Amino acid sequence: MRVHLDIGQCICRRRETSRVFMAPEQAVSTEGRQLMQKPPLPIALVAVDEAHCIHEWGDDFRRTFKELGSLRAVLSLDIPFMALTATATTAVLKTVKTTLHMDEPVIVKGCLDRPNIHLQLKSIKRTKEDLQPLVQHIVSAESVEDIKKHLVYAKTKKMCMDLWEVIRGQCSGSKKKAVRAFHADISTKAKTEILEGFRSGAIRIVVSTIAFGMGIDIPDVHGVVVYHVPTTIGQLYQEIGRAGRDGEQATATIFHGKADLSKAEEDVKAFVQTTGCLREELLKHLGQDLEEPPENCCTTEEDPNNNGLFIFLQQANPEHADQTRPRAPNRKQRQDTKRGDELKAKLREMRDSWFEERPELQLFGPVAVLADEVINTLVSKCRGIHNINDLKKIKGVQAKYAAEIIGAFDQFFPECPPRRVAVARRQRGAASARRALQDITNVE
Repeated sequence: MRVHLDIGQCICRRRETSRVFMAPEQAVSTEGRQLMQKPPLPIALVAVDEAHCIHEWGDDFRRTFKELGSLRAVLSLDIPFMALTATATTAVLKTVKTTLHMDEPVIVKGCLDRPNIHLQLKSIKRTKEDLQPLVQHIVSAESVEDIKKHLVYAKTKKMCMDLWEVIRGQCSGSKKKAVRAFHADISTKAKTEILEGFRSGAIRIVVSTIAFGMGIDIPDVHGVVVYHVPTTIGQLYQEIGRAGRDGEQATATIFHGKADLSKAEEDVKAFVQTTGCLREELLKHLGQDLEEPPENCCTTEEDPNNNGLFIFLQQANPEHADQTRPRAPNRKQRQDTKRGDELKAKLREMRDSWFEERPELQLFGPVAVLADEVINTLVSKCRGIHNINDLKKIKGVQAKYAAEIIGAFDQFFPECPPRRVAVARRQRGAASARRALQDITNVE
């Protein structure tokens, strides 16, 4: 564990160091405690990221998570602790507060709904049959680049390899290399290669255990397949939440078998057995209510549309393209008023006002209400945002401020009159024809 002494020496040499990252095992070791007890620079804050692991892993898999609270004994009493997680169920919250000795902590909650992810629940039949839509998509793709990125989660390393063989075994040529398996036992070199390949697009399908996920943010994952539901609702949310982080339409398909429920917590059983809205059930067990179901919300097992084509929401059979293609909707667009700087100033003014109403956030500053990078994203994408469902695709926006933000958009970038897509296309076609005729007349 010499790494801690190296960290201390590094901090001494580089006085501008602002953050030090440590694994729980490093932090609670003798060397780690010594570093925190006599730090080269003052410690302002101890942040525990992925804090749900204290609850889910602290009793067996990585017991050091449960020991993090003991660091209080070697730190000054005025050093605050912060716990961060995307899945704080009531049980997780209780465990984290107890373990980290948090007395009446300030709790900041964001909206957990991911409206761009379509949820689908299916019973496990036969592996090859269950995964056939994904395999068919891979096989029919013209090139590797045309294969949409997918994560397939398995419960065990053996199951991971079995699923990988089922998918890869039906591929040929370069497509075989685009399907990889990822679990704890593969080499560090292979893990790095798969992660970098999946991020760059050279690898399109990753079949994995939970080893692939924590701390990994790859935005353009089109779909997640959870093969056998995990035991906790938090882990389920973590897995399906790795789809569609770019805000585009994505899919999460959750397969469950009879044996899954025997070991699952009660909230997972309730989710699997519900005949109602999957999204509403999921959010309920995460302590939130569903405000407004998105257009592509979910498909339960009772739904007659749950026909197996679960992964590609917009994939139509070419032989029946006319029947399956929906009528073009009105295309909305906001006017290009060039008032982006004014909108940014308005959003910051609104943020300051909201911050003044939240005294519990004084320690963190206005960015705790709405981060600067989120404001920049809102300004850059505002012309494509027309309602609350559109706004939900932007990460970092709290639902209670959505209406005011839309109002600011309307003020600086008003809506254009709607135009039928078909009419617009005809007009573009006519314009192209006129340009072609004009070009012909210029030929000498």
